[in-house]
Amino acid sequence: MSVWLWLPLATAALTLFAVALVRLPPTPSAIAVNLVALAVLTGAMLAGGWFEVSKMTAIVATAEAVVVFRSTGLGNSTGFRWLVLGGLVVNILIFVGLEASIRGVTLNVLAGSLILATLSGPGAFAVSEDLQRRLSYDLSLAWVLAYSTWDVNFFFFIKDMDTGERTGTLAALGVAQALASLLACGFRAKDYLAGRMFVMLGIGVLVVVVPFEPWLVRSPGWRIPAVEQALHALALGLTLAALVQSILRARRGELPRNLVERALAVGRS
Repeated sequence: MSVWLWLPLATAALTLFAVALVRLPPTPSAIAVNLVALAVLTGAMLAGGWFEVSKMTAIVATAEAVVVFRSTGLGNSTGFRWLVLGGLVVNILIFVGLEASIRGVTLNVLAGSLILATLSGPGAFAVSEDLQRRLSYDLSLAWVLAYSTWDVNFFFFIKDMDTGERTGTLAALGVAQALASLLACGFRAKDYLAGRMFVMLGIGVLVVVVPFEPWLVRSPGWRIPAVEQALHALALGLTLAALVQSILRARRGELPRNLVERALAVGRS
């Protein structure tokens, strides 16, 4: 199958998968997530590599965090919120550090650093009081777009498991997951996190359960230096927009939601 045909089909499938899990009532959604998570972890262990197991475990953990928020009262615990936030921070730090160690300080590394600085704190989590119990996380759209672009850049950079070369083999998969995450939340920033966590669970299915055509189509040769640099610049530009939004929020005296806003609030007091 052509990668250009696969890309919209995969984007649509991942979007529908995430939307279904978000919109299902908490109990049916939890059952579905647990069944898919079991398949993903089994596939990762059969694949045999420590990287596959560790990455898929992290993906499953984030999806299960949404289940906990929606199905239990644990999401009201400050400690649990810090735990989930800590997982997000560690994940971003790992990839920022990995790129910096291999390539030095790139525009994408700078973008990742600013993404951390403008990441909302634990108070940004909320669960609706209705029967649907939908999880939201207060972010700006600029931050969401910046994170999506920054994340796609790593898919362009991932090594081909067969050749060991960085040719953009999984770049199309990265584009599909970024688009699906944005479509699943309808570009509503506060709904982005839950949708993305479920999209990533779907990515786990493609990578370790059915990692062959027509389910997963690779895109070797997609890593083109000029395109890569443009995406790095776009990630940094969007992150700077998120930074400006945080500065403006702080100047208006709004309740701080990230490190930048808290630092500015302290400086004003």
